[in-house]
Amino acid sequence: LNCKYTSYFKFSNGSIISANSTGDEIKNACEYADMTATDLGRKMGITQPAISRRLKTGKFTHDELKMIATMIGCEYESKFEFENGVQI
Repeated sequence: LNCKYTSYFKFSNGSIISANSTGDEIKNACEYADMTATDLGRKMGITQPAISRRLKTGKFTHDELKMIATMIGCEYESKFEFENGVQI
């Protein structure tokens, strides 16, 4: 079976922020929420250079992505969608 992976940040007004990379997804969601990467880093307890590196590499755990979503006021969703309609 073929499948595709999708992930996105979903705001309460129905807006969905998605991108080709995790780092861009986070940056776009922060921008939508009127938050800078520096603000996000501060909330996460990491320095501006550290958050910039993390955004560039896109290396975040699923739990960190959920935490980031909470910090910017939305939900993080991810799923595998199989060609037979099953979603995990």
